[in-house]
Amino acid sequence: MLPVAPADPGPPLLQVPIALISFAIFPGLPTDKARIWWLSAEEQELARKRMRDDGVAGTKKITIKGMLKIFSGWHLWVPVRDPALASPVASCSC
Repeated sequence: MLPVAPADPGPPLLQVPIALISFAIFPGLPTDKARIWWLSAEEQELARKRMRDDGVAGTKKITIKGMLKIFSGWHLWVPVRDPALASPVASCSC
């Protein structure tokens, strides 16, 4: 008996609506210039004040230097090896 394949994330028919809903639910940080639709102006200003008080740094622009730092790191290029997939015979409960 062959091992069961990992679960498929689903067809694009399901992925696209989930992505659109996620975009609406997570619209950005209170420090962004644009007003978040589900916060009033006072609530957004309070959130900005709390973030400043907690020492949270604001967002930064993406630069070429930053992208090179991300893509030159070994974390991106070394895949994680799943021990369960390493030996399908050992995980078989026949």
